[in-house]
Amino acid sequence: MEVSYYWDQSTSQWVGSSKYENSFDANNNKTLEIDYIWDKTTSQWVVDRKTEYSYDTNSNRTLFIYYDWDKTASQWVVDGKYEVSFDTNSNMTLLIGYNYWDKTTSKWLVGGKIEYSYDANSNMTQEFFYNWDNTTSQWVVGGKNEYSYDANNNKTLGLFYSWDKTTSQWVGEGKSWTENAYNANGNKTLEASYSWDKTTSQWVGIDKTTWYYSDKSTNSIPNSPISNLSVYPNPATNNISIETNSNLQGETTICIFNMNGTLIKQEKFQSQNLIEMDVSALAKGLYLVKIQTNKGIESKKLVVQ
Repeated sequence: MEVSYYWDQSTSQWVGSSKYENSFDANNNKTLEIDYIWDKTTSQWVVDRKTEYSYDTNSNRTLFIYYDWDKTASQWVVDGKYEVSFDTNSNMTLLIGYNYWDKTTSKWLVGGKIEYSYDANSNMTQEFFYNWDNTTSQWVVGGKNEYSYDANNNKTLGLFYSWDKTTSQWVGEGKSWTENAYNANGNKTLEASYSWDKTTSQWVGIDKTTWYYSDKSTNSIPNSPISNLSVYPNPATNNISIETNSNLQGETTICIFNMNGTLIKQEKFQSQNLIEMDVSALAKGLYLVKIQTNKGIESKKLVVQ
């Protein structure tokens, strides 16, 4: 169980914020999480949401089912689910998201899917994003990401594209990219993010971080990619999930920037491998999600529609 509190300055006391109750299987994989929020009126924890998880024989998480608590009916209501596939190296190769359970047809309504490709060193090289077209009952491509790495498997370049339905080709209008540089010791020295300005047909900087190291320094910024980091659904409408196979300990900071480099949203989380964020207030468009953890820093493109 994990309980979070905040300090109420008006009453000079700690007040409950959120509570999580977890269950695990024999392999220490989380199989159930129940979320509670603090009701100030009744001064009680109120159940809010739960998630059920399933795993394959390699302890890869292959199924997520989300439920919301219906206060009126006093029962759990299915909200959505994700199905995940992995290759023999435990690399995520496919993620399919379902929007909700249709009571009328007793079927899951498909929302979107992401396909992943890797190189021989298990570095992710491509992500393809698809939406489900209910009219044609077909997958429609929406975007793709391409990544490059150096000889030490450090990610050096990320290219993000959008699919132009009119011309049926990948175009630069919806493209942004992140570049990284490293020194001889493998320490990251630069991370820069850019977006494409359609008016000037030029790359425009969003943000840049530079690291410096002394000869006597024994500490460095973690550079290894965050293992199997995924942001889904993508495109998103209401909520996004940020998940990694890495064992994250300590604080994780999530920042969302628009393509002008303006920080739109920032939240911090403690020791969570699966993070959910509400993006319903964001205007439709292309964003950059920056995830900073004890394992390193990663950036992902996000489309809000």
